[in-house]
Amino acid sequence: MNNIINIYSSDKRIIAQVNLETKSIQIDKNNQTQETLPQTYAIYFLMNNFDNEIVKNAIHIFNGLSNLSILIARQVILQEGEASGLKFQNQKLERLTDNEYITILTNHLLGGINF
Repeated sequence: MNNIINIYSSDKRIIAQVNLETKSIQIDKNNQTQETLPQTYAIYFLMNNFDNEIVKNAIHIFNGLSNLSILIARQVILQEGEASGLKFQNQKLERLTDNEYITILTNHLLGGINF
């Protein structure tokens, strides 16, 4: 597994990096978007919970870490950085809707709750 994950702008410039080994992030404040900070933390959160079944399934369902982290970032913005009541409580993963996956992962991220 790569210890450094880059986040790119629409014009393919690196606007943020997550370093899993040093547990640090770097953000290009001059070129970041509203989604950059929550997406960066979403990647960090997902990679730290990578061995959990819900995270693995979500990465597969949403066609990769990058797509999933963008959706979580957008949900963080919609929820204005506040966790709602929906949390993962051993629901059957195959019964979760796409929206439930994103909301559960977002709430765990915002609440600082690992799986």
